[in-house]
This record gives sequence, C-alpha cells and structure tokens, in this order.
Amino acid sequence: MSGKVQLPETTTHELIYESSLGFKFKLFLLTIIVFSVSLFFFFPVEENLEKLVTSAIKSNRSCPLTYKKMDISLFFPKIKLKDVNLPPRCLGKRSGAPINLDHVQVTLTVPTLFPPGIKSSVQVKKGRSVINAYPRISVNEQVIRVTRSSLTGEFISSFTNFPKLLKGTIQMEGLFNIAKNKLQSGDFKIDSNNLKIPAQNLSGFDIMTLDLKKLALAGNIKKNDLNLKALKIGSKSSPLQAEFKGKIDLVPTNINFSKMALNGKVKFSSDLKKSLPILDLFLGGKKKVKGFYPMSLGGTFAAPKPNFLK
Repeated sequence: MSGKVQLPETTTHELIYESSLGFKFKLFLLTIIVFSVSLFFFFPVEENLEKLVTSAIKSNRSCPLTYKKMDISLFFPKIKLKDVNLPPRCLGKRSGAPINLDHVQVTLTVPTLFPPGIKSSVQVKKGRSVINAYPRISVNEQVIRVTRSSLTGEFISSFTNFPKLLKGTIQMEGLFNIAKNKLQSGDFKIDSNNLKIPAQNLSGFDIMTLDLKKLALAGNIKKNDLNLKALKIGSKSSPLQAEFKGKIDLVPTNINFSKMALNGKVKFSSDLKKSLPILDLFLGGKKKVKGFYPMSLGGTFAAPKPNFLK
C-alpha cells in the first residue's frame, strides 16, 4: 500500500490556498518585526523623543518648569519627569516659593474613533498626594477626567499664601472640557473626613486649632464662572460648622483675586468665640436660626469679606 494520500480536487485547491495565505501572513509579520527591531537598534528613537520633549518644555515660557531626570518607555509610550520644579509663574503668581513634585508621568494609550482623538493618562505625585487625570485629546478640544485623586493639606497649602493652612487628606474627582487652551466647562466633587486648620495667624488673627473633620464641596464651572452647588464644612462636634452656596468669578491669571458671592450660615463653638473675641463684635445683635448665624461671603480669596445678616 502506498504512503501517498489522494485528495479530491476541491479540497486540494483550498489547502494550497490556505497554506499560501498562512505563509504570506507569517512573512509579512516577520518583515514588520525585523523592521521594528532595526528601527529600535539603529535609530536613536528615545534620544530624539527626549530632545523633542525637552524642546517643547523650554518653549513654554509662561511655565518654565525644570526637572532632574527623564525616563522614556516606547512600549505603551510613556514619559516620566522626575524631581519636577514648578515655578510660581506656572500658578499665575509673580513671586513665591516653587512647588516641588516627585514626578509627572504621561502615558499614551490607544486612539479612539468615536469621538476621534487620543487617550492618555497623566499622573502627578508629591509625597502622599496623587492626581490621576485621563485626558482625551482631539483636534478641537480636550476632555479631562480626574478620578482616584487625593491631596494632602500640606500640598494644597503650598499653592496658597499660608504654608500651614490645612492638614488632612482631600479626595477629588471631576470632568473638564478644554478648548483653545482655556477651561470651558467642568463638574467637580471634593470631600474629606479629617480636615484640620492648625493653630496659626491668619490675616492678623490668631486662630486656634480647628478640627473640622468634614468637608463636602460640589459644583460646576463654565468658563470663568464657578457655580458652587454645595459647600459644607465641619460636623456637630467641630468648633466651626458652615454651609454655603453661590457663585465665584474666577481670575485664571491669579486665583487669589477671584471674587466670591456666597450665601449661607455658620455656627461657632463657645471655645472658638473665647479664642476670637472679635467674633462677639461681629455677632452683636445678630439672631441665630436653629443655632446658625445667616451670613454672606464676598471679597476675594486673598481678602474675604464676611457679612453677618440680621
């Protein structure tokens, strides 16, 4: 008996076609692999990419940040800047101490077709403070989702004129729309369970330690108008408890000049009143409603103007 196997003509044609197609595909795949490996080894891709990123950073004169080291990964393209120094100009401030960050990391992911754009992730880290942002970049706009982010009070304080303003940890999340390098709209939520204002001198007043514990803040932004839907500070056991709603006219070039128009109510503990005798001066003749003093809050972030209502 012969070792040869006879096949019908139709089957033979199909097998020859499938074999030929499989061989061509493998040859094409091998060519791509060889080309990719050659490109990686014979052309300084990482070096050129580093030069490109460095040039882009230096060309941004409005925020001339510096860093000590750059790491680049071509597999799932990733750029990581270590020991980043953020000068006051990046925050719209003319003077002040720079903000030092552990790292800023940018990772590109797969392009999207609906809507068209490129997805990426950005992580900013400073000690226990981590900001996780997920921008989707397209031709006309950028949509940035912020989630699983937490900021320490010390980190937040470094952005203000009061270096020891807050202690504790604040969680945040939001969704923002940016077009032509300007914030167009956004929604955000911030909360904390361990917020504290340490004893210090604020605007000429000696403040006792305010163990506020609770913070809940939610609102939306449309261009430079911030609509504060809810702001709740403190708990029943806190020396200060307050609730506010209203609008804030943001000044992007210097956030301290942003104007407030808020209405709400506030409650002070007896210990806080004793430590701040000036409160009795403001509260003289004012009536409480269910234990709270109705009040409005105007002025700017740098110079707030509280007004207790009758």
